[in-house]
Amino acid sequence: MVTRQVLDLHPNLETVFIIHGNGRFAEILETREHEIFRHAGAKVISHILEKNGARDLSGFLGMAITHELKWLGLASKEKLLAIFNLNSDEFGTPKEARREIYHMLWHALDLVNVRRRPEYAGKFRSGPMIPKRSPLNFAKLNLEADIFASSMSMLLGEEDALQGLAACRAIDSISPVHLRRAEDYPFIIALDASKYAHEELMRIKPKRNEYLLYAAQIAHEVGRAFDDKSIRNWWGFSEPAQDMAWRKFPKEVILGCALHTSEDAFVRAIGHLVCEITNISPLSGLKLEGTYNTFAPQEQNKLLHREIMEKTFEEAVAKGVEEDSGTPLILAANQQNENLAEGIILGWCGHALQAAARAFDSAKKTGASPLQAARMEFEGTKDIPDWETLREIGSK
Repeated sequence: MVTRQVLDLHPNLETVFIIHGNGRFAEILETREHEIFRHAGAKVISHILEKNGARDLSGFLGMAITHELKWLGLASKEKLLAIFNLNSDEFGTPKEARREIYHMLWHALDLVNVRRRPEYAGKFRSGPMIPKRSPLNFAKLNLEADIFASSMSMLLGEEDALQGLAACRAIDSISPVHLRRAEDYPFIIALDASKYAHEELMRIKPKRNEYLLYAAQIAHEVGRAFDDKSIRNWWGFSEPAQDMAWRKFPKEVILGCALHTSEDAFVRAIGHLVCEITNISPLSGLKLEGTYNTFAPQEQNKLLHREIMEKTFEEAVAKGVEEDSGTPLILAANQQNENLAEGIILGWCGHALQAAARAFDSAKKTGASPLQAARMEFEGTKDIPDWETLREIGSK
């Protein structure tokens, strides 16, 4: 069905979808080689597929551009072949798979439009055209692709397609997403505009063979309303949200931090939008005290980090004095190292606690004050590594 729809809009554009399961892309590709390589641009196709030999994540792989000779070689007809892979294991329902197919298709249609721009006249006349975009352009393209995909799904009878896709993108923005960068999918900022455009379209009552054309127009028109600044505003919310999500902070804590502590009005507005779409209530500002918070000024996190380090040491060394042993300091360091492995960096001073434990036990042997020795060692090593380095370590 998709192939026919595309040919109605672009008669010289063919589409090939390679459907596979996890880890089976190469295997399935072998079974379809004859079908795929019958196209005039077999060598070009081969180059595109070689670049994606270990492919697993669904996506638009590239476009093969060839020319078919006509009239004894006196003329030629341009032929385009867009190649996609679809990992069926990524989707829970056929509707999810269909939305992804249309999302990927938009990436190919966009390349067709790029080739028509005056600044690209004479370029990309033949050979492989493999997508490569800046982060900003990629996010804008995904915004349009989501508008296109959800609009097509709505036209095909999926009444909750717009709201459903927005809910997926909203949840992803505050969850640790493994397959894709949640920051690259800003669809929720265009949800209301997309709903309005669809309502206006339904008054026209388009015919089924016009669905692709009208969905493309909506994607272009609505997408044009969101400029570079709009994408950066989205990043202002999604990047710190992802930082906290990967450190396993609960969703209500992430949203609470965005709504109650961010100084950016756009970030707060997007936070409210995510709450509304997901029906997740943010944690109150009163309960956020003492929490690592990427929406707050970093100096605030740095000060809190230092306070927690000092408190951790004082509690551990007090137990050490009580037990006449450096073991409580070692146990505290071990716990912190486990936390660091989970991305929890606030108050981490495992290296300094271990050093303090060694100093404590050494002082006992020489008759010096274990408490004083441990404190001096801790003060000298607590900022190794410093806060900025620790943030980098904790995000990996």
